[in-house]
Amino acid sequence: MIYFILYVAAGYVYFWINIIGARKYWVNALLITLLFVFISCLVQNVWFNISESKITVIHSLINLAVSEGLATAGFFAAYLVLTIRCRIEKSYDGYYIIGRSTKVRVTKITTIIFWLMLPVFIFFAVFSCARPNDRYIPGTVLFSMFALMCILMLITQAIPNAKVKNSKIWLRKGFAFYEHDLSEYKSSYCSTSGYYILTFSDKEYKIPSECVNLGFLLKLLEQVHNPYNNEVNVEKLISYIKKETKKPAVNLIPDTESVLDIFISKIGGLPYWDFKKEYPVDEDGVKMQLLCQLNFSECKVKNTVLPKSGILQFFISEKDSLYGVNFEDQTVQKNWRVVYHARIDKKLTADKIKKLNINEYVDENKTPILKHCALKFVQAESYLPSNILKFEELLTKGVEKVSKTYFKGSVFDLLGPTNLNPYAEKFYRTFSCNENSMLSYPEFCQDDPRENLTAKEAKYFDTVLLQLVSSCGDRNIMSWGDGGIANFFINSKALKEKDFSKILYNWDCF
Repeated sequence: MIYFILYVAAGYVYFWINIIGARKYWVNALLITLLFVFISCLVQNVWFNISESKITVIHSLINLAVSEGLATAGFFAAYLVLTIRCRIEKSYDGYYIIGRSTKVRVTKITTIIFWLMLPVFIFFAVFSCARPNDRYIPGTVLFSMFALMCILMLITQAIPNAKVKNSKIWLRKGFAFYEHDLSEYKSSYCSTSGYYILTFSDKEYKIPSECVNLGFLLKLLEQVHNPYNNEVNVEKLISYIKKETKKPAVNLIPDTESVLDIFISKIGGLPYWDFKKEYPVDEDGVKMQLLCQLNFSECKVKNTVLPKSGILQFFISEKDSLYGVNFEDQTVQKNWRVVYHARIDKKLTADKIKKLNINEYVDENKTPILKHCALKFVQAESYLPSNILKFEELLTKGVEKVSKTYFKGSVFDLLGPTNLNPYAEKFYRTFSCNENSMLSYPEFCQDDPRENLTAKEAKYFDTVLLQLVSSCGDRNIMSWGDGGIANFFINSKALKEKDFSKILYNWDCF
Protein backbone atom coordinates (compact mmCIF):
# COMPACT_ATOMS: atom_id res chain seq x y z
CA MET A 1 0.00 0.00 0.00
CA ILE A 2 2.89 2.32 0.83
CA TYR A 3 4.42 1.77 -2.59
CA PHE A 4 1.10 2.33 -4.30
CA ILE A 5 0.76 5.73 -2.60
CA LEU A 6 4.34 6.64 -3.45
CA TYR A 7 3.95 5.78 -7.09
CA VAL A 8 0.65 7.66 -7.34
CA ALA A 9 2.53 10.66 -6.01
CA ALA A 10 5.28 10.04 -8.56
CA GLY A 11 2.67 10.03 -11.30
CA TYR A 12 1.39 13.36 -10.08
CA VAL A 13 4.89 14.86 -10.04
CA TYR A 14 5.58 13.67 -13.56
CA PHE A 15 2.26 15.07 -14.74
CA TRP A 16 3.03 18.39 -13.08
CA ILE A 17 6.38 18.63 -14.85
CA ASN A 18 4.82 17.88 -18.21
CA ILE A 19 2.03 20.47 -18.02
CA ILE A 20 4.13 23.22 -16.48
CA GLY A 21 5.86 23.70 -19.79
CA ALA A 22 9.15 21.81 -19.71
CA ARG A 23 8.40 20.36 -23.10
CA LYS A 24 11.98 19.74 -24.09
CA TYR A 25 12.52 17.77 -20.86
CA TRP A 26 9.48 15.51 -21.00
CA VAL A 27 11.41 12.67 -22.63
CA ASN A 28 14.12 12.93 -19.97
CA ALA A 29 11.50 13.03 -17.25
CA LEU A 30 9.89 9.87 -18.61
CA LEU A 31 13.22 8.04 -18.89
CA ILE A 32 14.23 9.09 -15.38
CA THR A 33 10.87 7.92 -14.06
CA LEU A 34 11.19 4.53 -15.72
CA LEU A 35 14.79 4.25 -14.53
CA PHE A 36 13.66 5.06 -11.02
CA VAL A 37 10.98 2.34 -11.18
CA PHE A 38 13.47 -0.22 -12.44
CA ILE A 39 16.24 0.61 -9.93
CA SER A 40 13.73 0.80 -7.09
CA CYS A 41 12.34 -2.64 -7.95
CA LEU A 42 15.79 -4.14 -8.30
CA VAL A 43 17.33 -2.66 -5.15
CA GLN A 44 14.31 -3.36 -2.96
CA ASN A 45 14.10 -7.01 -3.95
CA VAL A 46 17.85 -7.58 -3.77
CA TRP A 47 17.99 -5.91 -0.35
CA PHE A 48 15.08 -8.00 0.85
CA ASN A 49 16.51 -11.25 -0.51
CA ILE A 50 19.90 -10.59 1.06
CA SER A 51 18.44 -9.75 4.45
CA GLU A 52 15.90 -12.54 4.50
CA SER A 53 17.67 -15.23 2.36
CA LYS A 54 14.61 -17.40 2.80
CA ILE A 55 12.92 -16.30 -0.38
CA THR A 56 13.55 -18.22 -3.54
CA VAL A 57 14.16 -16.60 -6.91
CA ILE A 58 10.65 -17.56 -8.10
CA HIS A 59 9.08 -16.06 -5.00
CA SER A 60 11.20 -12.97 -5.55
CA LEU A 61 9.95 -12.63 -9.12
CA ILE A 62 6.35 -13.10 -7.94
CA ASN A 63 6.91 -10.45 -5.32
CA LEU A 64 8.37 -8.18 -8.00
CA ALA A 65 5.43 -8.73 -10.36
CA VAL A 66 2.78 -8.15 -7.70
CA SER A 67 4.15 -5.33 -5.58
CA GLU A 68 6.00 -3.37 -8.25
CA GLY A 69 3.33 -4.06 -10.86
CA LEU A 70 0.69 -2.64 -8.57
CA ALA A 71 2.87 0.34 -7.72
CA THR A 72 3.67 1.07 -11.36
CA ALA A 73 -0.03 0.77 -12.18
CA GLY A 74 -0.66 3.39 -9.53
CA PHE A 75 1.86 5.69 -11.18
CA PHE A 76 0.23 5.48 -14.61
CA ALA A 77 -3.27 5.57 -13.09
CA ALA A 78 -2.46 8.84 -11.38
CA TYR A 79 -1.09 10.31 -14.61
CA LEU A 80 -4.06 9.05 -16.64
CA VAL A 81 -6.68 10.31 -14.18
CA LEU A 82 -5.07 13.72 -14.01
CA THR A 83 -4.83 13.92 -17.80
CA ILE A 84 -8.51 13.02 -18.24
CA ARG A 85 -9.50 15.49 -15.55
CA CYS A 86 -7.46 18.12 -17.30
CA ARG A 87 -9.19 17.53 -20.62
CA ILE A 88 -12.60 17.69 -19.02
CA GLU A 89 -11.73 20.92 -17.26
CA LYS A 90 -10.07 22.47 -20.30
CA SER A 91 -11.19 26.06 -20.16
CA TYR A 92 -13.72 27.15 -22.76
CA ASP A 93 -14.19 30.57 -21.17
CA GLY A 94 -10.53 31.53 -21.48
CA TYR A 95 -7.73 31.16 -23.98
CA TYR A 96 -4.12 30.17 -23.56
CA ILE A 97 -1.10 31.86 -25.06
CA ILE A 98 1.24 28.99 -24.27
CA GLY A 99 1.62 26.86 -27.37
CA ARG A 100 1.12 23.43 -25.85
CA SER A 101 -1.21 20.55 -26.64
CA THR A 102 -1.89 19.91 -22.94
CA LYS A 103 -3.62 22.82 -21.24
CA VAL A 104 -4.94 23.19 -17.72
CA ARG A 105 -6.76 25.86 -15.79
CA VAL A 106 -4.57 28.45 -14.12
CA THR A 107 -5.59 27.66 -10.57
CA LYS A 108 -4.09 27.46 -7.11
CA ILE A 109 -5.63 24.04 -6.50
CA THR A 110 -2.84 22.17 -8.28
CA THR A 111 -0.19 24.07 -6.34
CA ILE A 112 -1.89 23.34 -3.00
CA ILE A 113 -2.13 19.62 -3.80
CA PHE A 114 1.52 19.54 -4.84
CA TRP A 115 2.67 21.13 -1.59
CA LEU A 116 0.52 18.70 0.38
CA MET A 117 2.25 15.81 -1.39
CA LEU A 118 5.73 16.91 -0.33
CA PRO A 119 5.23 16.22 3.42
CA VAL A 120 4.08 12.72 2.48
CA PHE A 121 7.36 12.10 0.64
CA ILE A 122 9.39 13.47 3.55
CA PHE A 123 7.41 11.43 6.08
CA PHE A 124 8.19 8.14 4.34
CA ALA A 125 11.86 9.07 4.00
CA VAL A 126 12.22 9.91 7.71
CA PHE A 127 10.10 6.94 8.77
CA SER A 128 12.26 4.54 6.75
CA CYS A 129 15.53 6.03 8.03
CA ALA A 130 14.24 5.65 11.58
CA ARG A 131 13.83 1.91 10.91
CA PRO A 132 17.20 0.71 9.54
CA ASN A 133 15.90 -2.82 9.04
CA ASP A 134 12.98 -1.64 6.93
CA ARG A 135 13.06 -2.93 3.35
CA TYR A 136 11.62 0.37 2.01
CA ILE A 137 14.71 2.49 2.67
CA PRO A 138 16.33 2.25 -0.82
CA GLY A 139 13.10 2.90 -2.75
CA THR A 140 12.09 5.78 -0.51
CA VAL A 141 15.50 7.43 -0.76
CA LEU A 142 15.52 7.13 -4.54
CA PHE A 143 11.99 8.45 -4.72
CA SER A 144 12.86 11.42 -2.53
CA MET A 145 15.83 12.20 -4.77
CA PHE A 146 13.54 12.02 -7.78
CA ALA A 147 11.01 14.36 -6.13
CA LEU A 148 13.73 16.88 -5.28
CA MET A 149 15.00 16.75 -8.84
CA CYS A 150 11.45 17.46 -10.08
CA ILE A 151 11.16 20.46 -7.79
CA LEU A 152 14.52 21.73 -9.00
CA MET A 153 13.39 21.44 -12.62
CA LEU A 154 10.19 23.34 -11.83
CA ILE A 155 12.00 26.18 -10.13
CA THR A 156 14.78 26.50 -12.72
CA GLN A 157 12.38 26.39 -15.63
CA ALA A 158 9.85 28.78 -14.06
CA ILE A 159 7.78 28.70 -17.27
CA PRO A 160 4.52 30.64 -16.97
CA ASN A 161 1.24 28.99 -17.85
CA ALA A 162 -0.94 31.84 -19.09
CA LYS A 163 -4.66 32.19 -19.66
CA VAL A 164 -6.54 35.13 -21.13
CA LYS A 165 -10.19 35.90 -20.52
CA ASN A 166 -11.81 39.10 -21.72
CA SER A 167 -9.43 41.87 -20.64
CA LYS A 168 -7.57 39.87 -17.97
CA ILE A 169 -4.47 37.71 -18.18
CA TRP A 170 -3.41 35.18 -15.54
CA LEU A 171 0.24 34.13 -15.41
CA ARG A 172 1.74 31.33 -13.35
CA LYS A 173 5.48 31.55 -12.89
CA GLY A 174 6.87 28.67 -10.88
CA PHE A 175 4.52 28.41 -7.90
CA ALA A 176 3.43 32.05 -7.90
CA PHE A 177 0.32 33.46 -9.59
CA TYR A 178 -0.11 36.89 -11.10
CA GLU A 179 -3.15 38.65 -12.52
CA HIS A 180 -2.95 41.65 -14.84
CA ASP A 181 -5.25 43.70 -16.98
CA LEU A 182 -4.23 43.60 -20.63
CA SER A 183 -4.10 47.39 -20.60
CA GLU A 184 -1.11 47.09 -18.24
CA TYR A 185 0.96 45.68 -21.08
CA LYS A 186 3.84 48.16 -21.28
CA SER A 187 6.02 47.17 -24.23
CA SER A 188 6.08 45.09 -27.36
CA TYR A 189 7.42 41.61 -27.00
CA CYS A 190 11.13 41.03 -27.57
CA SER A 191 13.00 37.85 -28.28
CA THR A 192 16.42 37.09 -26.92
CA SER A 193 18.31 33.80 -26.70
CA GLY A 194 15.22 31.76 -27.48
CA TYR A 195 12.98 33.57 -24.99
CA TYR A 196 10.15 36.06 -25.31
CA ILE A 197 9.98 38.76 -22.67
CA LEU A 198 6.60 40.26 -21.84
CA THR A 199 6.19 43.23 -19.49
CA PHE A 200 3.07 43.85 -17.43
CA SER A 201 3.13 46.69 -14.86
CA ASP A 202 6.93 46.79 -15.07
CA LYS A 203 7.13 43.10 -14.20
CA GLU A 204 8.90 40.93 -16.76
CA TYR A 205 7.88 37.41 -17.72
CA LYS A 206 10.45 35.32 -19.55
CA ILE A 207 8.84 32.64 -21.73
CA PRO A 208 10.80 30.15 -23.88
CA SER A 209 9.99 30.77 -27.54
CA GLU A 210 9.17 27.10 -28.14
CA CYS A 211 6.34 27.33 -25.62
CA VAL A 212 4.66 30.42 -27.08
CA ASN A 213 1.91 30.45 -29.68
CA LEU A 214 3.36 33.61 -31.17
CA GLY A 215 0.64 34.15 -33.78
CA PHE A 216 -2.04 34.09 -31.11
CA LEU A 217 0.03 36.21 -28.75
CA LEU A 218 0.53 38.96 -31.33
CA LYS A 219 -3.20 39.02 -32.14
CA LEU A 220 -3.86 39.27 -28.43
CA LEU A 221 -1.54 42.23 -28.01
CA GLU A 222 -3.09 43.93 -31.04
CA GLN A 223 -6.39 43.96 -29.14
CA VAL A 224 -4.96 45.70 -26.08
CA HIS A 225 -5.48 49.20 -27.46
CA ASN A 226 -8.02 48.38 -30.17
CA PRO A 227 -10.74 51.10 -30.02
CA TYR A 228 -13.23 48.49 -31.22
CA ASN A 229 -12.59 46.14 -28.34
CA ASN A 230 -15.30 47.93 -26.39
CA GLU A 231 -19.08 47.76 -26.52
CA VAL A 232 -19.77 51.45 -27.21
CA ASN A 233 -17.78 51.75 -30.44
CA VAL A 234 -18.95 48.38 -31.75
CA GLU A 235 -22.58 49.39 -31.18
CA LYS A 236 -22.00 52.71 -32.95
CA LEU A 237 -20.41 50.93 -35.90
CA ILE A 238 -23.30 48.43 -36.10
CA SER A 239 -25.82 51.28 -36.06
CA TYR A 240 -23.99 53.14 -38.82
CA ILE A 241 -23.81 50.15 -41.15
CA LYS A 242 -27.43 49.22 -40.45
CA LYS A 243 -28.55 52.72 -41.33
CA GLU A 244 -26.51 52.77 -44.55
CA THR A 245 -27.50 49.33 -45.86
CA LYS A 246 -30.96 48.55 -44.43
CA LYS A 247 -33.46 47.16 -46.92
CA PRO A 248 -36.84 45.44 -46.39
CA ALA A 249 -36.90 41.67 -46.81
CA VAL A 250 -39.05 38.65 -46.07
CA ASN A 251 -37.73 35.82 -43.92
CA LEU A 252 -39.03 32.27 -44.32
CA ILE A 253 -39.06 30.78 -40.84
CA PRO A 254 -39.25 26.96 -40.54
CA ASP A 255 -42.40 25.72 -38.84
CA THR A 256 -42.16 22.07 -37.81
CA GLU A 257 -45.57 22.04 -36.07
CA SER A 258 -47.94 22.77 -38.96
CA VAL A 259 -49.52 19.98 -41.00
CA LEU A 260 -48.09 19.77 -44.50
CA ASP A 261 -50.89 19.82 -47.05
CA ILE A 262 -50.38 20.36 -50.77
CA PHE A 263 -51.17 24.10 -50.62
CA ILE A 264 -48.96 25.24 -47.73
CA SER A 265 -45.58 27.00 -48.06
CA LYS A 266 -42.94 24.41 -47.24
CA ILE A 267 -39.56 22.76 -47.73
CA GLY A 268 -39.93 19.47 -49.63
CA GLY A 269 -42.95 17.23 -49.44
CA LEU A 270 -45.79 16.62 -51.89
CA PRO A 271 -46.27 19.65 -54.18
CA TYR A 272 -49.42 21.28 -55.45
CA TRP A 273 -49.77 20.74 -59.19
CA ASP A 274 -51.96 22.08 -61.97
CA PHE A 275 -52.73 19.10 -64.20
CA LYS A 276 -53.06 21.39 -67.22
CA LYS A 277 -49.26 21.73 -67.08
CA GLU A 278 -46.61 19.13 -67.77
CA TYR A 279 -44.85 18.06 -64.59
CA PRO A 280 -41.11 19.03 -64.71
CA VAL A 281 -38.59 16.25 -65.49
CA ASP A 282 -34.79 16.31 -65.60
CA GLU A 283 -32.57 15.60 -68.59
CA ASP A 284 -33.07 11.85 -68.07
CA GLY A 285 -36.85 12.15 -68.04
CA VAL A 286 -37.11 11.52 -64.29
CA LYS A 287 -39.67 13.60 -62.40
CA MET A 288 -38.02 16.22 -60.21
CA GLN A 289 -38.46 16.58 -56.50
CA LEU A 290 -39.96 19.64 -54.80
CA LEU A 291 -37.30 21.77 -53.13
CA CYS A 292 -39.44 24.64 -51.91
CA GLN A 293 -43.05 25.81 -52.33
CA LEU A 294 -44.28 29.33 -51.53
CA ASN A 295 -47.97 30.18 -51.31
CA PHE A 296 -48.11 33.98 -51.55
CA SER A 297 -51.63 34.16 -50.18
CA GLU A 298 -50.08 33.26 -46.81
CA CYS A 299 -47.70 36.24 -46.96
CA LYS A 300 -49.04 39.15 -44.91
CA VAL A 301 -45.95 41.31 -45.38
CA LYS A 302 -46.99 44.61 -46.97
CA ASN A 303 -45.31 46.81 -49.58
CA THR A 304 -43.27 44.15 -51.36
CA VAL A 305 -42.89 43.32 -55.04
CA LEU A 306 -43.89 39.74 -54.38
CA PRO A 307 -47.14 38.44 -55.92
CA LYS A 308 -50.20 38.76 -53.70
CA SER A 309 -51.46 35.29 -54.60
CA GLY A 310 -50.46 32.12 -56.42
CA ILE A 311 -47.92 29.40 -55.64
CA LEU A 312 -44.25 29.53 -56.66
CA GLN A 313 -42.35 26.23 -56.75
CA PHE A 314 -38.68 25.28 -57.00
CA PHE A 315 -37.78 21.78 -58.25
CA ILE A 316 -34.42 19.99 -58.47
CA SER A 317 -33.31 16.68 -59.92
CA GLU A 318 -32.65 13.97 -57.37
CA LYS A 319 -30.33 12.22 -59.81
CA ASP A 320 -27.84 15.11 -59.93
CA SER A 321 -25.16 15.25 -57.22
CA LEU A 322 -24.94 19.03 -57.75
CA TYR A 323 -28.64 19.45 -56.91
CA GLY A 324 -29.41 20.41 -60.49
CA VAL A 325 -27.13 23.42 -60.87
CA ASN A 326 -25.08 23.79 -64.06
CA PHE A 327 -22.06 25.95 -63.30
CA GLU A 328 -21.34 26.40 -67.02
CA ASP A 329 -24.67 28.18 -67.53
CA GLN A 330 -26.60 28.76 -64.32
CA THR A 331 -29.70 30.12 -66.07
CA VAL A 332 -30.52 26.91 -68.01
CA GLN A 333 -33.40 25.14 -66.27
CA LYS A 334 -32.48 21.61 -67.26
CA ASN A 335 -32.09 19.75 -63.95
CA TRP A 336 -33.91 22.38 -61.93
CA ARG A 337 -37.09 24.30 -62.58
CA VAL A 338 -39.10 27.25 -61.23
CA VAL A 339 -42.85 27.08 -61.79
CA TYR A 340 -45.54 29.64 -60.93
CA HIS A 341 -49.22 28.79 -60.57
CA ALA A 342 -51.27 32.00 -60.78
CA ARG A 343 -54.56 30.28 -60.03
CA ILE A 344 -55.05 27.62 -57.38
CA ASP A 345 -57.59 24.82 -57.53
CA LYS A 346 -58.71 24.43 -53.93
CA LYS A 347 -60.60 21.23 -54.77
CA LEU A 348 -57.40 19.39 -55.63
CA THR A 349 -56.47 16.58 -53.21
CA ALA A 350 -53.22 14.96 -52.14
CA ASP A 351 -54.48 11.57 -53.37
CA LYS A 352 -54.80 12.92 -56.89
CA ILE A 353 -51.29 14.43 -56.77
CA LYS A 354 -49.87 11.09 -55.61
CA LYS A 355 -51.04 9.51 -58.85
CA LEU A 356 -48.25 11.42 -60.55
CA ASN A 357 -45.81 9.05 -58.76
CA ILE A 358 -43.66 11.86 -57.45
CA ASN A 359 -40.88 10.96 -55.04
CA GLU A 360 -41.58 13.01 -51.90
CA TYR A 361 -39.29 11.14 -49.54
CA VAL A 362 -36.00 12.51 -48.21
CA ASP A 363 -32.73 10.97 -49.34
CA GLU A 364 -29.88 12.98 -47.84
CA ASN A 365 -27.49 11.70 -50.52
CA LYS A 366 -29.64 13.07 -53.36
CA THR A 367 -31.12 16.28 -51.98
CA PRO A 368 -30.14 19.10 -49.60
CA ILE A 369 -33.41 18.51 -47.73
CA LEU A 370 -33.01 16.80 -44.37
CA LYS A 371 -36.56 17.21 -43.12
CA HIS A 372 -39.86 18.44 -44.55
CA CYS A 373 -41.34 21.45 -42.79
CA ALA A 374 -43.71 24.37 -43.33
CA LEU A 375 -42.51 27.94 -43.85
CA LYS A 376 -43.92 31.17 -42.42
CA PHE A 377 -43.49 34.58 -44.05
CA VAL A 378 -42.08 37.16 -41.60
CA GLN A 379 -41.28 40.80 -42.26
CA ALA A 380 -37.58 41.50 -41.75
CA GLU A 381 -34.71 43.85 -42.45
CA SER A 382 -31.63 42.81 -44.37
CA TYR A 383 -28.15 44.30 -44.07
CA LEU A 384 -25.07 44.04 -46.25
CA PRO A 385 -23.19 40.81 -45.29
CA SER A 386 -19.70 41.34 -43.89
CA ASN A 387 -18.08 38.90 -46.34
CA ILE A 388 -19.00 41.03 -49.37
CA LEU A 389 -16.18 43.12 -50.88
CA LYS A 390 -18.29 46.31 -50.76
CA PHE A 391 -18.49 45.89 -47.00
CA GLU A 392 -14.83 46.90 -46.64
CA GLU A 393 -15.48 50.25 -48.31
CA LEU A 394 -18.41 50.86 -45.97
CA LEU A 395 -16.30 49.78 -43.00
CA THR A 396 -13.66 52.39 -43.84
CA LYS A 397 -16.30 55.13 -43.81
CA GLY A 398 -17.87 53.79 -40.62
CA VAL A 399 -14.59 53.69 -38.70
CA GLU A 400 -13.75 57.22 -39.80
CA LYS A 401 -17.15 58.44 -38.60
CA VAL A 402 -17.17 56.56 -35.27
CA SER A 403 -13.56 56.85 -34.06
CA LYS A 404 -12.16 59.55 -36.39
CA THR A 405 -9.39 57.21 -37.55
CA TYR A 406 -8.47 55.76 -40.93
CA PHE A 407 -8.83 52.04 -41.47
CA LYS A 408 -8.62 49.90 -44.58
CA GLY A 409 -9.07 46.15 -44.44
CA SER A 410 -11.53 43.43 -43.57
CA VAL A 411 -13.86 43.40 -40.59
CA PHE A 412 -11.76 40.59 -39.11
CA ASP A 413 -8.68 42.80 -39.30
CA LEU A 414 -10.61 45.45 -37.37
CA LEU A 415 -12.34 43.38 -34.70
CA GLY A 416 -10.22 40.25 -34.52
CA PRO A 417 -11.43 36.82 -33.38
CA THR A 418 -14.27 36.53 -30.89
CA ASN A 419 -12.04 34.79 -28.37
CA LEU A 420 -9.97 37.97 -28.07
CA ASN A 421 -12.72 40.52 -28.64
CA PRO A 422 -15.96 39.60 -26.83
CA TYR A 423 -17.86 42.39 -28.62
CA ALA A 424 -17.03 41.11 -32.10
CA GLU A 425 -19.51 38.22 -31.96
CA LYS A 426 -22.56 40.50 -32.04
CA PHE A 427 -21.15 42.34 -35.04
CA TYR A 428 -20.44 39.14 -36.98
CA ARG A 429 -23.87 37.74 -36.11
CA THR A 430 -25.67 40.94 -37.18
CA PHE A 431 -24.09 41.00 -40.62
CA SER A 432 -24.29 37.33 -41.52
CA CYS A 433 -27.00 35.19 -43.09
CA ASN A 434 -28.80 32.67 -40.89
CA GLU A 435 -32.37 32.65 -42.23
CA ASN A 436 -34.12 31.59 -45.42
CA SER A 437 -35.21 34.80 -47.12
CA MET A 438 -36.59 36.67 -50.12
CA LEU A 439 -35.64 40.17 -51.38
CA SER A 440 -32.66 40.22 -49.00
CA TYR A 441 -28.98 40.85 -49.61
CA PRO A 442 -27.39 37.72 -51.05
CA GLU A 443 -24.66 35.90 -49.17
CA PHE A 444 -22.14 33.40 -50.49
CA CYS A 445 -19.63 30.97 -49.08
CA GLN A 446 -17.39 31.46 -52.11
CA ASP A 447 -17.89 34.08 -54.85
CA ASP A 448 -20.85 35.93 -56.29
CA PRO A 449 -21.77 33.97 -59.48
CA ARG A 450 -22.81 37.24 -61.17
CA GLU A 451 -19.15 38.25 -61.27
CA ASN A 452 -18.68 35.68 -64.06
CA LEU A 453 -21.35 37.34 -66.21
CA THR A 454 -21.11 40.37 -68.45
CA ALA A 455 -21.92 43.68 -66.82
CA LYS A 456 -25.31 43.77 -68.56
CA GLU A 457 -26.25 40.23 -67.47
CA ALA A 458 -25.05 40.80 -63.91
CA LYS A 459 -27.15 43.96 -63.67
CA TYR A 460 -30.22 42.04 -64.85
CA PHE A 461 -30.19 39.64 -61.87
CA ASP A 462 -30.59 42.36 -59.26
CA THR A 463 -33.03 40.68 -56.85
CA VAL A 464 -32.87 37.68 -54.54
CA LEU A 465 -35.99 35.67 -55.34
CA LEU A 466 -35.10 32.98 -52.80
CA GLN A 467 -32.18 32.28 -50.49
CA LEU A 468 -31.96 28.97 -48.62
CA VAL A 469 -29.34 28.46 -45.92
CA SER A 470 -28.04 25.39 -44.14
CA SER A 471 -28.20 27.06 -40.73
CA CYS A 472 -31.94 27.78 -40.70
CA GLY A 473 -34.18 26.66 -37.84
CA ASP A 474 -32.73 23.83 -35.78
CA ARG A 475 -30.06 23.24 -38.43
CA ASN A 476 -31.71 19.95 -39.31
CA ILE A 477 -33.88 21.28 -42.13
CA MET A 478 -31.40 21.64 -44.99
CA SER A 479 -27.75 21.02 -45.72
CA TRP A 480 -26.16 22.51 -48.81
CA GLY A 481 -22.88 20.66 -48.78
CA ASP A 482 -20.66 21.85 -45.95
CA GLY A 483 -22.79 24.63 -44.43
CA GLY A 484 -23.63 26.13 -47.82
CA ILE A 485 -26.17 28.61 -49.19
CA ALA A 486 -28.42 28.47 -52.28
CA ASN A 487 -29.57 31.56 -54.20
CA PHE A 488 -32.14 32.12 -56.93
CA PHE A 489 -31.78 35.53 -58.62
CA ILE A 490 -34.37 37.31 -60.73
CA ASN A 491 -34.84 40.73 -62.31
CA SER A 492 -36.96 43.10 -60.20
CA LYS A 493 -39.09 44.15 -63.17
CA ALA A 494 -39.70 40.52 -64.16
CA LEU A 495 -40.73 39.75 -60.58
CA LYS A 496 -43.31 42.52 -60.62
CA GLU A 497 -44.65 41.09 -63.88
CA LYS A 498 -44.66 37.56 -62.41
CA ASP A 499 -42.30 36.36 -65.12
CA PHE A 500 -40.18 33.53 -63.71
CA SER A 501 -38.75 32.27 -66.99
CA LYS A 502 -35.26 33.77 -66.56
CA ILE A 503 -33.63 32.96 -63.24
CA LEU A 504 -30.05 32.37 -62.12
CA TYR A 505 -29.57 29.45 -59.69
CA ASN A 506 -26.43 29.01 -57.61
CA TRP A 507 -25.32 27.26 -54.46
CA ASP A 508 -21.93 26.96 -52.84
CA CYS A 509 -20.40 25.82 -49.57
CA PHE A 510 -17.20 26.09 -47.55
